[in-house]
Order: sequence, then C-alpha cells, then structure tokens
Amino acid sequence: MAQSSGSPAFFDKTYNEALALTEQAYVYLSEIRQNSISAESPTDELRLRCEAFRLTTRLMQVISWLLIQRAIHAGELSAAEVAEGAQYRLGATRVCLDDDQHRHRAIPAPMSDMLDRSLNLYIRVERLDGLVHHSIH
Repeated sequence: MAQSSGSPAFFDKTYNEALALTEQAYVYLSEIRQNSISAESPTDELRLRCEAFRLTTRLMQVISWLLIQRAIHAGELSAAEVAEGAQYRLGATRVCLDDDQHRHRAIPAPMSDMLDRSLNLYIRVERLDGLVHHSIH
C-alpha cells in the first residue's frame, strides 16, 4: 500500500504487516477449527485455545491502535482528543506480553511462529504508543 492520508510510511508498513499476519492467523485458526484438530489432553486443548485467543488479541490491539494513528494523520481525530482518552492507547498489555506457553509442545509450530511474530509486532507498536503518547504530553 502506498503512503496514504499523510500517514508516515512506517505506520503503513506496520499496518500492512499486521493485516497480513491477521489474515494468516484467520486462515490457520479456521483450518484448525474446521479440521477439529485437537490436543492430546484437555489441558493441552485449553492451552491451544488460550494461545489462539492471545494471538487474536494481540493482532486486534495492534490493528486498532494503527487505525487510530491513521485517523489522526487523516485529520479524522485530533492528537489532543486521542491523548485525553485511555481507550485510544494500546491495551491488554499483561495478556499480550505473556509468552510463557507459546513454545509448549501442544502448540503447533505454525501457531508458535505466528505467536512470535505477533509478540514482536505488539512490542514494536507498544514502543510507538509510548513515543506518540509522550510527544503529545
């Protein structure tokens, strides 16, 4: 995607990366659901489902934050308005930064890879969120 609405290129690059990973996760998780792939034990099944929720939570937090930034750069929201609202900040930090289980044997390698990539993306956006919030205040 070309630079749009006056948003910096790195936002567009990060946004495109987040969308691509979201699409990949959607296809993968749909495949798991359709093929009824199950884990060896109920505990492993729960672990697998929890990590799937963690993956989607990370991606939705990142995409939401990037859409807010695009709205600021497009003039649809003011930086001051966003700075005043906690709902515009990147959220679910405790859940999204937890990576204790994603390398467990019950987590298939493709999902583990997406969990790694989503964690790295979340951490990058968390830094951007801090920089943006700091520059406004």
